[in-house]
Amino acid sequence: MSEPRVVQEIEGGFVVDKPSGWHTVAGRGEPCVETWLGERDPEQLHLPEAGLVHRLDNGTSGCLLVAKDLESSERYQEGMRNESIHKRYMVLVRGRMQRDGFFLRYFTSRYKRSKKVTVSETGIKKHLGSCKWSVVGTKGNRTMIDLKLMGPGRRHQVRAGMASIGFPIIGDELYGGVRADRLMLHASRLSSPTFSVDVPVPFGLEG
Repeated sequence: MSEPRVVQEIEGGFVVDKPSGWHTVAGRGEPCVETWLGERDPEQLHLPEAGLVHRLDNGTSGCLLVAKDLESSERYQEGMRNESIHKRYMVLVRGRMQRDGFFLRYFTSRYKRSKKVTVSETGIKKHLGSCKWSVVGTKGNRTMIDLKLMGPGRRHQVRAGMASIGFPIIGDELYGGVRADRLMLHASRLSSPTFSVDVPVPFGLEG
């Protein structure tokens, strides 16, 4: 299994390319990025979650933002909340999508450790999540999309949201996707007014 790698240094932090199959934070299983960060630079252990600004699911690969100090961590977390930091994903879904689109849904969990989230078309504002996407290409019964996460993001927003509109992500059996070697979900870009970082997509329309 490949290890994380630092792809770009930015002011007060850096961006890591997380491989699929790695947990983000400690306590969820091994291997995990938080442990890797501490081993790479013990100074990171003085920060909450070794400086991790946000999380990706175990099966999701791609861009993770890491802060080098508490001030930068707080600044970047605020950027996630106020949408000055943008997150884009490359996603391979089952089904042929004919046009660009978006969804607006409400995401809730029955309890904190529930594996799945519930998706509905009505709810309260704090549970609201939205994504918009453009179609990159189709092949057979597969479509590759370039998806932008709107707002700070809800748990499983992309995974559960795409399944709720009839296009589950390939490899996401939890939400009805077909079995594959990995979850076909990749955090391909992080950008803000001061930085833009892209990580190549490790899969294509062929799987």
